Amino acid sequence: MDFNAIKSIFTGKDKKDGAGKAGAPAGGGRSAASGGRGAASGGRNAAGGRGGKITPVSPSRARLEKRANDDKIIKTIKIIFMTIVVVAIIGIILSIFLYVYKPTVATVAGMGISQTDFIYQINIMGGASSSYGSSDSVAQQAINGAGETKMLEKIARENGITITQEDKDNFDYQMEYIDQLASYNAPGTSGDDYLRSNLGITKSQYRKIMESETYGRKLIEAEFEKITVPEEDAMLVYESDPGTYEEVTVRHILFFYEGEHEDGTPREQEESQQLALMTVARIEAGEDMAELVQELSEDGDLSNEGIYKFNRNENFEQGFKDWSFDPDRVIGEVGICETAYGYHVMRLEDYHFITFEEAVDEIIYDIKSEQVEAIVANWKTEPRFQIQINQSVYDMVVAQTMG
Repeated sequence: MDFNAIKSIFTGKDKKDGAGKAGAPAGGGRSAASGGRGAASGGRNAAGGRGGKITPVSPSRARLEKRANDDKIIKTIKIIFMTIVVVAIIGIILSIFLYVYKPTVATVAGMGISQTDFIYQINIMGGASSSYGSSDSVAQQAINGAGETKMLEKIARENGITITQEDKDNFDYQMEYIDQLASYNAPGTSGDDYLRSNLGITKSQYRKIMESETYGRKLIEAEFEKITVPEEDAMLVYESDPGTYEEVTVRHILFFYEGEHEDGTPREQEESQQLALMTVARIEAGEDMAELVQELSEDGDLSNEGIYKFNRNENFEQGFKDWSFDPDRVIGEVGICETAYGYHVMRLEDYHFITFEEAVDEIIYDIKSEQVEAIVANWKTEPRFQIQINQSVYDMVVAQTMG
């Protein structure tokens, strides 16, 4: 079939005589004009219901519809693309704005907590590798720390506390010291780069933080000096906790219950006990116990040469404390005690009971410190010192610093 024949099917023009409007395809039955229930006779056609015939669409019309559909698709794609571009541009502009203008992370009593203040607090707590808890916990502690610094600065200024020339000289010294640290720990690195790599801030930014912290320190010192503690109060503390003022110094060599021989083979508990007994004999025979610590002890840290100084209330294994504080123990005595770790070869190096006269200054200092902490805690309850966080900036800094 040639093209004209195909064309006649859609146009209704017979190839032979050209007669008939909307003639039947290739054939002949009733056309819409000559009878049948066609579109022209009011019957139900394709557009009107059952029994009608579908009116064919011309190729030119089909092409126009396809082109229109294609145009719609292209237009939609362009709109989506332009939307993505606009969003990206807005994001870039916002990032530049945040970088250049550095909006504050939060405010306290009208004082801004800068991004630098927040970053510094995060990093002195260890940043992303902090042992102070999860990222959220570290960030919360950091913003609280920065808020307290600003609060103390505010109160200090209100109380007439100022930064003196001596303080400024100290700041200068600290800046020079940072440069020295940089040249020593990272030769060729500037003080700015050294601080930036360790704390995420520059020297000038650190100087501002030092100034703010100095206000707080001087305020705390002033409050501390205002407090008077009678010796009677100190005596009550001393008498209420005598264990704190009883100290011993011991040296020990540890053998784990189940350790290893020098060749790496397992060592049983009985063998560990025998090693402890033989070590006691060597010490009593006159060998230097400090040298034996380095030779034999399986304690994790031998930098202290096996020496421990502690009071009754400190967190040591109970068996360790029982041996050390035995009232019948004499200085220089050597023996063995057992703990959850294994066998300890022990020697009592010193025993000291701290008198009230020796302890009174430290007790008074502790009492004053507790009272100052209570004062600071009370300041924090004032409505003006509640931290108002700029959440979007807060989240951005946390993501950049700890992400």
